[in-house]
Amino acid sequence: VKRKAAAEQHMKNMLAMEEELSEARKRVARSRIKGDGVGSVSVIESDAFALPNPGGGENLLDDCVLRLVTGHRYGLNGRNGKGKSTLLRHIAAMRVKGFPQLLSIHYVAQEIPLALINEEVKPIDMVLRADVERQLLLDEQDRLEKLTEEGEGSSKAA
Repeated sequence: VKRKAAAEQHMKNMLAMEEELSEARKRVARSRIKGDGVGSVSVIESDAFALPNPGGGENLLDDCVLRLVTGHRYGLNGRNGKGKSTLLRHIAAMRVKGFPQLLSIHYVAQEIPLALINEEVKPIDMVLRADVERQLLLDEQDRLEKLTEEGEGSSKAA
């Protein structure tokens, strides 16, 4: 029973994280479309944070500060299950405070729960769906085309 409850809680946490990731991507994409942005940033430093263990138990990190410098490349190394992907998801979902809110972070999940996607979707369509800015622009295009059609329809009726 405990295992099942832990698995259900883990899935609930993963779904909440995916929702936060989606909202963070949309917020940044809307800002980029408007022309807002973080400008030139040479150093990004987080506030001190803890990284909870998604499976419960002790935190994976405590009182951690990340400092990233423009132009440098970073890698995460470690054994399986030690929190590399969890850390990246927390950064992308803006759960790590201190990073600019409009910073564009691209995170590619290594696993996608099949219950959340249509198995018939082609890989290229999955990639295109991940481009939030493109989707927002397409939605705006559809909205404007409908408004134009409505305007043309009402002018013909008059």
